[in-house]
Amino acid sequence: MQTARVLLDGSAVAVAEHSCDASHARWSAEEPLTSLSVVLVRSGLFRRRVDGVESVAEPTAGYLQRPGSIQQVAHPCGGDRSTVITPSPLILGTLANDGLADQPLFTSPAVDMAHRVLVARARQGADRFELAERATALTGGLLLALASDRAGAARPATGTRARQLAEQARQLLAEHTNLGLGDLARAAGVSAYHLSRTFRRVTGLTLSHYRIRLRLRRAMERLAAGERDLAGLAADLGFADQAHLTRAARRDGHDTRCVAHAAHRVAVRGAALYAPRASGSMMRSNWLNSH
Repeated sequence: MQTARVLLDGSAVAVAEHSCDASHARWSAEEPLTSLSVVLVRSGLFRRRVDGVESVAEPTAGYLQRPGSIQQVAHPCGGDRSTVITPSPLILGTLANDGLADQPLFTSPAVDMAHRVLVARARQGADRFELAERATALTGGLLLALASDRAGAARPATGTRARQLAEQARQLLAEHTNLGLGDLARAAGVSAYHLSRTFRRVTGLTLSHYRIRLRLRRAMERLAAGERDLAGLAADLGFADQAHLTRAARRDGHDTRCVAHAAHRVAVRGAALYAPRASGSMMRSNWLNSH
């Protein structure tokens, strides 16, 4: 069953939660897209096909919906949750005319937390102005980073086969985070060396870093949902122990106190977590994926 819940319905920017509680392996009917939206995944995974090109959406990578595209979606695993942010042309300004590509939006820990705080504050009934400002900063930062990557050619161009291989690896790891490198390579039908090299070239992350980041996103989602047993959470997600989870979070750029108290901080003090920065350049740098 697929459901949608409006979190903010404003003239400047709209925010909605989308969820699917059952598996739908078949592609949905074609859906013409009429507006520019950013889609960020909080949990689970689903597949997307746009103009014949397939991709995977999961908690480390959202995507951009562009007007004029034709989209289909499949939910092979069910249980996915995502947030759709639709800014108006007034909010986007010149970013709306930058010819942004339809590609995965790999998100940093700071962006992921800002996304979760936005959702938490909306559920708490926060002021509409605050929600609009948070959604605008989040969306604008992501689009600016995407435009900067395109203009600066930050990542070398990759072929269709390389992108498909990286997408396959992302889906396999999202479904089975305990897969070893050899198992992953065998499932993909390539050598471990080729898979590792290609994945890093396409995504900018090593397979190891991606797997840890995926586990951390799942930890953050469960903490925000009220999980309190950190030792049990760490073991369930494949970390050796709670200390291992904390170290991994620190290396990935999380405040380790956030890992220990994420649910409390998001629920009680979310409004103060990410106050606007004094420096515009500093604010912009916070949204750029450090990898």
